[in-house]
Amino acid sequence: MHPAQRIASVPRRPTRLDLAIVAALLAWALAEALLADGSGPRWLRALTACAVVLPLLARRRHPVAVMAFIGGVLVLRGLTAEVPESGATPFPSLLVATFSVGLHVASLRRAVLAGLVPIVAMTVTLLSGAWSGDPQPGDLVFLLFFVGGTWAIGRLVRHRAAQADAAASVRAHAAVAAERARIARELHDVVAHSISIVSVQAAAADAYLERDSAQAREHLDAVRRTAHDALAEMRRLCGVLRENSAVLLPQPTLGRVGELVDEARSAGVQLELVEEGERHELPPGVDLAAFRILQEALTNVRKHAGAVTAAVRIGYRRDGIDLEVRNAPGTSLGEPGSGHGLAGMHERARVYGGRIHAGVEPDGSFAVRARLPIALFRRGVPAPLAAARRTPHP
Repeated sequence: MHPAQRIASVPRRPTRLDLAIVAALLAWALAEALLADGSGPRWLRALTACAVVLPLLARRRHPVAVMAFIGGVLVLRGLTAEVPESGATPFPSLLVATFSVGLHVASLRRAVLAGLVPIVAMTVTLLSGAWSGDPQPGDLVFLLFFVGGTWAIGRLVRHRAAQADAAASVRAHAAVAAERARIARELHDVVAHSISIVSVQAAAADAYLERDSAQAREHLDAVRRTAHDALAEMRRLCGVLRENSAVLLPQPTLGRVGELVDEARSAGVQLELVEEGERHELPPGVDLAAFRILQEALTNVRKHAGAVTAAVRIGYRRDGIDLEVRNAPGTSLGEPGSGHGLAGMHERARVYGGRIHAGVEPDGSFAVRARLPIALFRRGVPAPLAAARRTPHP
């Protein structure tokens, strides 16, 4: 928070700074009232000191009322004093109250009118001789200079706080726009992944419809489940696009990579999953990016290669995570750099300082490789294991 915003804030209770200011001014006023030799009973001088200082505790929430009360006390004391007052000097309290009026009163007209109160109050007390037996013209000039300057400083701080609020609002809207752009990319991934499964499963169901109705029914059930899940995911993402208060569900992570493998296998892909190293906690953004990269690569397998043999490798390292999706020689996952899918994978990797390579290997297979670095800011991250865990295709 900007310093001007903290100063201009209006909490429900007095802050520690407010309490410190009031305590310091009260100690000063009581010391003048009780220790200095002067006219009038000490109890009256102490009461006046409390009356012009303690209301400052409410200066943030009720600046005009506090200013009016302090001004009224000074005018009453000035009109009723029989001899010049030598007790507590009210000027510091008036300056604090004036600053609060300039800072916390929204209407400029009300702020100006309230700012005239200390000038009128002090002018009355000076002319009555309550705090000076022989008032001079310079006293009024001195009063106008300090009261006007204090009011102007309060108004300037208010203006600076409003600018800080506007800048924070702009940053918040920019963050929302960036998040909605990210969600739009999520929509592409969800739709492309689900539609490819529906297409493959529907084609398989059509092939089995005449000769094996049970097998065809299984493929149709897969179509129904995929469409249902895709619709639920799209409703959630579209809800975030429509309103800021949408209910947010957890984003997918590599902990759900088994679901991607099962979906690909149900579409006819003979898929092998290999996980190297020990799976440890990943930063949420990296975890989501890794999942989406694998999802897009497997979608391309079904879209461009069909029912083939493929392998997914996930390598957990201390300083990053390696991803690879490779299909059998002679098939393709799409031309490198073409379409929104590969471009989206490149963008996701770039955001986290990673890199993507997609192309034909020397043995004729097509592979998508990704490397996502991880900044480790804490100790105790488990080291990768030398052995690999393998889940062979059925």
